[in-house]
Formats: sequence, C-alpha cells, structure tokens
Amino acid sequence: MHNPEADGPARHFLDVVVVGEALIDVVTSPEGTSEHPGGSPANVAYGLGRLGVNTGLLTSIGDDKRGAAIHRHLSGAGVTLLPGSYSLGRTPSATATLAADGSASYDFDIVWDLQPVAPAYVPKVLHTGSIATFLAPGAEAVKSLLQQYRHECTITYDPNIRPALLGSHAAATSIFEDLVAVIDVVKLSDEDAQWLYPGRIWMTPPRTSWGWAPAWQSSPKAPMVHCSPQLQHG
Repeated sequence: MHNPEADGPARHFLDVVVVGEALIDVVTSPEGTSEHPGGSPANVAYGLGRLGVNTGLLTSIGDDKRGAAIHRHLSGAGVTLLPGSYSLGRTPSATATLAADGSASYDFDIVWDLQPVAPAYVPKVLHTGSIATFLAPGAEAVKSLLQQYRHECTITYDPNIRPALLGSHAAATSIFEDLVAVIDVVKLSDEDAQWLYPGRIWMTPPRTSWGWAPAWQSSPKAPMVHCSPQLQHG
C-alpha cells in the first residue's frame, strides 16, 4: 500500500513531534457507513500542520488502505509521518453504530505497539496523550521516549481519558502520575480531572492557566496544568 518507511528522514527540522495513536473512525447508520481518519494525537498533529507548524507524527498503523488514508490525510496538512509508524498488521479503528432511534453502540479494534524508535533530532516540543500513554504494550515505549527527552525539549501531555479502553482506575491513575514526573505542560479537561480524582475541587486562578494539582505539588518538576472546562452547547 505504501512504503513502510513512511516519509523517510524528515525533509526539514520539525518544531513539534507528536507521539500517539492514529486510527479510522467508522460511523455506521441506517443511511450507510462513513470512515474518517482520527485519533486524538493524530488530530493534534493535523491541527498543527494546518496552522503551518512543522510537525511530525510517530504512530502505529498498518500498511493497508486505512493506513494509506491516514497518511494522505496528514500529508495534506503538511504533517510528516515518521519512520517506524507502519508497525501493525492492520490499522486500528473505532466503530460507532447508530440505531434508528439515535442510540449508539461502540466497538474498538485498537492495538498500540509503538516501535522502539526516536526522532533523529530533538524537536522544540514533544507532545503525547490519550490511549497511547495507557494501552500496553506501546505505552511503555512512549514513557521511555518521554524520559529520554525530558531535559531536551518541552513535553506536553493531554491524557484525554477513554475509560472503556483503560484498565482499572487505580492502574490508570498510577500511569498518569508516573508520566507527570517528566511532563512540562498538562492539558486536563474538567471531565478527565474528575475521573482521575473524583471528589477533588479543581481550581484555575484568574488570569493564569495554572491548575492546582495536589498529587504532584511535591514533585521537583511540578508541571504547569491547564484545566480546560467542558464546552457547553446551547
């Protein structure tokens, strides 16, 4: 389908490297089925590319039609798919099946097995998040990569909690707190904060994006925490 070496060596210096899942979102309804590239980290990379930021994505997809669709989608935004990204037998997918009454059921076919590779140089920013930081076996490779670059660049993290794909609450919280030790900036939605620490009161002081994170305040490298409120739809 496509050269397994993805885009080869980066054509130019990348300001941002995003590490995380790329997948195909499948929506099935009585009207038919549609497929669209997705995955939280892949969406971050795509958005940065559209903004003109030199961005690369290190992910784990298959050398198949869906993988090719993801590659075209990202390339269209100027995002470089980094070598090592074609590492699976098939590209992950998330399927939403909509019933005639509007209800939905979900099915996930997601494998996350990041190859032990690293960018050939140090970017200005290394971003990760979502399933990629929790789902074995690839989560350990992500953690190792963050530890490798913790003193070399700014590291950002959006946990983007997906409970249906995580293990126990205690295990997920432990993984999150271990990662925070090597993170500079954490983007945390109100929903994610309450899932991780139910009953805690989260505060964002006026005119700043600093959040209060008591579980981490004793850390020698306490991260900046941006708590983003849930959007309210009218």
